[in-house]
Amino acid sequence: MKRKNKVYLLWTLIFVVVMCVGWFSLYTLHSYRSNVSKQLSEKNNQLLEETSIDLQQMMNEQSWRIWERENQTFLTHTQQAVLLFQNNEMAIYVANNELYYVTIDAGQTILSSPVTLFAWEKDTAAQAWVNGEYLVIGGKASEEIVKEDEQLDQGIWITIKLDIEPELVSENIRNYYPEQIWNATFLEGTDSLLFQMKFDHKKYLRTIIHDPQVAEWLYADSHLLEEWMVESAAQTKDVRLLAATTRYTLTDNQQVLVYEDGQSTFLQQNNIIRKYEQFQLANASSISRYDQSVTLLGHFKRTTGEQLHIIFGDELYFPYEPRLMKGEWFMLPTFNFIQMNEQYIHVLNYEAGLQLDSLSPTYKRIAMDGVRYVGQQGSLAIFHPNLEVAQNDGAEMYANLLDLANSSETSIRPLLATKIAEPQIKKVSMEGMPQEWSQHPIADSPLTHDFSDENANDEIPEAILSAINETFRPSDYSFSKAIRRLDKEWYVLYEQQLYQYNNDTLEEVTRLPITILSTIGEAVGGYGAKDYLKHKEHWYIADTEGNRVIQLNEQWKVLATLETNKPSKLTKYKDQLKITGLTTETIVDWNLNVQSSQQQSYTTAKLNGELHGFKHGEWWEDKEQGRIWYYIQGYLHQFNTNTQQHREIYIGHLHNNLAQAHIWLAGEQVMVMLDQQLHRFERNGIYIDTIYYPRSNPDGIYDTNVEGEGTMVWDEETNIVYIVQGYRILAISLTTGGVTDIFNQNYADIGTIQLVNNNISFMLRSYIEERYLIRLPHDDQPDLSFYTEIVEIDKVTLDQSRYVVEGYSNQLLWTELEVATPIFVMPTIQ
Repeated sequence: MKRKNKVYLLWTLIFVVVMCVGWFSLYTLHSYRSNVSKQLSEKNNQLLEETSIDLQQMMNEQSWRIWERENQTFLTHTQQAVLLFQNNEMAIYVANNELYYVTIDAGQTILSSPVTLFAWEKDTAAQAWVNGEYLVIGGKASEEIVKEDEQLDQGIWITIKLDIEPELVSENIRNYYPEQIWNATFLEGTDSLLFQMKFDHKKYLRTIIHDPQVAEWLYADSHLLEEWMVESAAQTKDVRLLAATTRYTLTDNQQVLVYEDGQSTFLQQNNIIRKYEQFQLANASSISRYDQSVTLLGHFKRTTGEQLHIIFGDELYFPYEPRLMKGEWFMLPTFNFIQMNEQYIHVLNYEAGLQLDSLSPTYKRIAMDGVRYVGQQGSLAIFHPNLEVAQNDGAEMYANLLDLANSSETSIRPLLATKIAEPQIKKVSMEGMPQEWSQHPIADSPLTHDFSDENANDEIPEAILSAINETFRPSDYSFSKAIRRLDKEWYVLYEQQLYQYNNDTLEEVTRLPITILSTIGEAVGGYGAKDYLKHKEHWYIADTEGNRVIQLNEQWKVLATLETNKPSKLTKYKDQLKITGLTTETIVDWNLNVQSSQQQSYTTAKLNGELHGFKHGEWWEDKEQGRIWYYIQGYLHQFNTNTQQHREIYIGHLHNNLAQAHIWLAGEQVMVMLDQQLHRFERNGIYIDTIYYPRSNPDGIYDTNVEGEGTMVWDEETNIVYIVQGYRILAISLTTGGVTDIFNQNYADIGTIQLVNNNISFMLRSYIEERYLIRLPHDDQPDLSFYTEIVEIDKVTLDQSRYVVEGYSNQLLWTELEVATPIFVMPTIQ
């Protein structure tokens, strides 16, 4: 019992000691807090004295809504501080070219020393807006800031996050400033503030979005109007608050909000906002893209009565088509729209690349023919057999959506593909890929004129070259030109315009009725009249690409015309005119009446020791005849190795300069094939005839050049040659001269064609633009987000069979004709 009492007394003593210490600590802490509060109060009082204001009174009396005051602008260097924002926890104000914040309590008592958020380098007139949880301040940038860019009238914009402890989240220099603001708009439910600003000496307006979440300034205008005139918009100092008038829920449950102000329509989805000046939204619906994403298809009406469709987000616009507002449509990258039902696939196509606001779509439909649409896998539409119509094993079939839209087929059957489950993929080093070029000797005989670079008949004086360079500035377009010295006078023919050199300048003479063709590669070049001359009062023009020679008088009236193939040179010959054309030399009188004709003569030459680069097929040697044939820049060269004789024949240029010429022996005839014409010769060099096959529209050329452009294969058994020309494959009968289009699919990438097991086979990528999206992964495997097709065309029936492989492949090879499954080649990167 005594032991228990002792323990009790001990614990009581400890409790008393702890309580004493606690009371002492509380007293000390209270004294410390009072001291700190006193120090902060003294410091704030000192600050208030320095700025000559009563901050407490300012917070009680002044609104932070700067834009609602008569004078929107405040001066950053003010001694009388300007309160910009205040809540129950902190306040932000400007004084002495600095932006401060202080913490306050619920009673608006200042609890902290001012903290600097930003400092202006120069006295600035500024304006401020509260944008949700952000404070936006804009002012005119100082000369020191803009000096590096050598631009004036720039603005400095800062964004403050309005937390308990505010922070500067962005500082931007832009080529606009607050004085340019015409009006400002808040869209309810967003964090974005839209400024409509005047540009170009107050002539037009642009709408700029401040998105504080990404600290970006973005343009919101739809660009449907090239300029939005200031006089057409109301100027106001008040910030407009627009509430959503309509809410569209897309098929993927995303929402698009519509705001209207009487003159314009705003669309908003997540962080995307677009403003459509002078357009009202009449109706809208969901539309699925090629990549299975969903967006809004809007039907807009303009105040002038014009009606347009606009694809929100993509900013594509095109003429209104009522059928697009009914049912579910797929939108494809090539301005195609497709819709499927039980009987047909409906296709609406706007021709891409033209003035879409003035076009109407073309319509076609493709019969389902015993299959039904069941879904989509990437870019592939999936079909099952309709067993009520056709009994089969029920295997899935596929068709690329772009195949459906861009093919010329009227039935889905030729477009249906089956999958190759396990394709053979072969990796090869880039160094191991076949070489496209080979080296061969050429004859040392000059071209038609010694001054061929300028197509001149004499050396051109520097003064004339200077006048030419002054008149025709360098560009990506290479003009057709022919420069001639005639009767001691200099003439310059550029395209169709004839000039005469006089007093250091080129004076226009006339515009000639001649044909200009072009070749398109990395740049564009024009080709026209290759020669002309003057005899007495008459002019004679070799309209080379028009296949004629014309006679004109001094009033430039056409007096006579002689049809002749590719006239390239005119020469005065024994008081007559000699016309050099395709393999022939024709003698005519001065009224273009034919006197005689003979084969073009050869000149003595020898093979040059230097080698020239040729694509495979552009150089061919007929060892039996002792004759070498090759093609260079519009000219076919024939060189007799036995007699050391050479001649060059102008046969024309490739229209697609990324294609190539092909020279080969078909039976006892030599074929010289370009991308639009095929010339036939006897083995001794005598010209027979020409088969023409003009290019189609649209055409796979320039940046849409197809992978297999210009590739060809000759079927010796049927004497038919097949060639890839843009978006189509042609079959040309060398027996009858007939030309047949056996495959046509716009905007598709057609690969190299091959003749395998009596089929014309090639690799097809349905969307040519995919090649700009593809990047080989590190393991060099195909990118499985894309698909590659194989198309086989029966050379007798012309029936198509299609197969689809997952991935983007580079080439297609058959190592053995008996192999059923082709081998894809994926080049490895070394």
